[in-house]
Amino acid sequence: MKHLFEIDLSDTPCDLTFIGDLPKNEEEAWEITLSKWELLAQEERPIKVHDGGTNTCGLCYLYRGWHSPDGSTCERCPIYLHTGKIECQGTPYMRYKDRGLSPKEAHEIAKEELDFLRSIKKKDWR
Repeated sequence: MKHLFEIDLSDTPCDLTFIGDLPKNEEEAWEITLSKWELLAQEERPIKVHDGGTNTCGLCYLYRGWHSPDGSTCERCPIYLHTGKIECQGTPYMRYKDRGLSPKEAHEIAKEELDFLRSIKKKDWR
């Protein structure tokens, strides 16, 4: 698979940066989103990685306002269709955003978010 992200561990807080091509369809958006959380969940790092929010989420690029090609909102996103809430409310991600997390806590929540996303992707929401 193509390298989609970089993590800069040289600074605190360290940041995740998306370096791939923007998604053209939902399949590509899922690939980006799952790749992001696979990277964050694969190992505990010495410091918590700031995930980049909407700037590193393939689904946000398709379905969230200023990112989406058609200016749509979260209401078409598979995560919204599952939770009924915008901006990933009601997902493990909301806990990951807490800047006070230890690296161990962030790693555990990243694994929860990845499992959550995989469970949604398995379902046909369309």
